[in-house]
Amino acid sequence: MINIKEYIKNKLIESILDEAAMGLNDLPQDASLFVKDNGTWVNFILYSKSEDKLYGVITIEDLNKDGNIRSVGRVAAEKGYGPMMYEIAMAYINPSFLMPSRDGDIRTGAWEVWKKFYNRKDVNKKTLDIQDELFSFVIVTGDSHEDFESPEEKQELYDGLSTREQHDTITFNTMYQYKNPMILKLIYRADEQLNNKEVDISELGTLAVRYFEHKYD
Repeated sequence: MINIKEYIKNKLIESILDEAAMGLNDLPQDASLFVKDNGTWVNFILYSKSEDKLYGVITIEDLNKDGNIRSVGRVAAEKGYGPMMYEIAMAYINPSFLMPSRDGDIRTGAWEVWKKFYNRKDVNKKTLDIQDELFSFVIVTGDSHEDFESPEEKQELYDGLSTREQHDTITFNTMYQYKNPMILKLIYRADEQLNNKEVDISELGTLAVRYFEHKYD
């Protein structure tokens, strides 16, 4: 039986996200994407020089030795630009995949974005096998220290979840892939500003740290 209150709540959240989500055309013309990639993690800063304003920051890190699966480390953005920050990260690492933070520490708004990605047709998805070492139930159990004595025990836990919990578990254990060539233009613009010494990357990095701390204090 459908839980009417939960159904209405979810629909309201979805409608708010649809109305609030911003696209690249909503950014100022000089908006630039500054990227610091050390191989195992990547830090993105979306910044407008003319406004001297940050629109968002996101950090992703490797999940496997091959580097073809990464997860979100931290993210903060102006209202409506959260989904764009995830799109930026996914587009940059394409054809690699991006996953939610594996510790399950995901804010409500961010989790709603992941659920939207799961339903979006322009986002490629690949769900982990339940026996994969990266497969986790932390999003529904809150326990990041999972220890299963057998594959059967892991399957039994999944089978015992409610329909909604199973869906959340699948969403959490899905890898996401997105392509958008327009993201590269933001990076080229940032490179030009750095080459012309219009932006100090050290100062911008400090600003990004303060920005993130301010959003989450």
